[in-house]
Amino acid sequence: MLVAGWGATFKEYGYDPAFPQRVQSLIRQFKYPLDTNFARIDRIGHPGLKAPKTQSMGTTYAGHTIQEWADKRVAAEKDELTSEGLRDLMQLGK
Repeated sequence: MLVAGWGATFKEYGYDPAFPQRVQSLIRQFKYPLDTNFARIDRIGHPGLKAPKTQSMGTTYAGHTIQEWADKRVAAEKDELTSEGLRDLMQLGK
């Protein structure tokens, strides 16, 4: 186990400068999905709970669904969408 190899006190916060470096290495190495309310609903897996999410994400605003807006935001954060492309998108149909 990677973290257990850090020593007996690996679960305790450390003031050693190596501690935040170790935490950052874990964050880079292991991707964890953003824990939104929708993500929590998805983990429960009950169809009745997913209906409001499906309805919300399908709602159209300024010519795009909420899901499309969310996808564009994620793409911009991942540098898959240029700042110019994002600026064009944000013109909201002008």
